[in-house]
Amino acid sequence: MTLLNRIAEAPIGSTIKNPTKTGKKTIKVTRKLKKRAVLARTLKKIRK
Repeated sequence: MTLLNRIAEAPIGSTIKNPTKTGKKTIKVTRKLKKRAVLARTLKKIRK
């Protein structure tokens, strides 16, 4: 969830660091990636 929050809050075109220990260390935020992160975060909140 921390990675989703980090992607959703970052501006498009910026590069963020993965806050978790696993996976890629740096990720470029694209429009599509940001939309997916916001959707995933919303669906997780609805499910609870």
